[in-house]
Amino acid sequence: MILPRGLLAGLAGAALTLLASQAVGAEAVADPRLVAFRAACMPEHRQPAKRPVVFEREGWVPAADGDSPMLAEVVTLARSVAEEGKADGITGQLSVWRKDVGGRTAFLILSSVTSDAISLTGCYLYDFGALTGIDPAQVTAWLAEAPAQTVDRAGLKAQIWNAEGIDGVLELQNGLVAPDSQASRILGFHGVTIKVTSGVEMPAKEPS
Repeated sequence: MILPRGLLAGLAGAALTLLASQAVGAEAVADPRLVAFRAACMPEHRQPAKRPVVFEREGWVPAADGDSPMLAEVVTLARSVAEEGKADGITGQLSVWRKDVGGRTAFLILSSVTSDAISLTGCYLYDFGALTGIDPAQVTAWLAEAPAQTVDRAGLKAQIWNAEGIDGVLELQNGLVAPDSQASRILGFHGVTIKVTSGVEMPAKEPS
């Protein structure tokens, strides 16, 4: 059966309209936690000293360790690891921030680790108690690459990307920790975390 040109044109137009509306819808439902993470953690991602200015610009405010019981668990563990590292010449620093994201209180932890051999900085967004994770397809679409590794064990579902298109990023990880799981007992929380770890950009050396 041959369809009239007018009908063909109408069907083509309707298809284009549907595709456009789907694209707009997909953009509209972008996970607010991923949006907040990208806005706070990716600018100046190799310059930990400059990141607080970015956080403040994005509406994050300093938080206390005790603002959330799970935050306190995470920070206590992180500070313990940093203290142990001092014996090996590793120094660590961290700061904690909070903001309302999608109607829930989210937390950021900014960390830096320095030794004679390495200088790294990390930015972690936490949505404690969340039962629904960030769709990894949204992260894949943003980075334009598939995860290099996936994890699904002991109550932890996570994906790890190399983020090869972003200079200085060592890895980017998105995870969901189930409540009352082995992972939650080890990590001290359940909920969502998304983090980026980058090499600190060192100042250029003056020519000798």
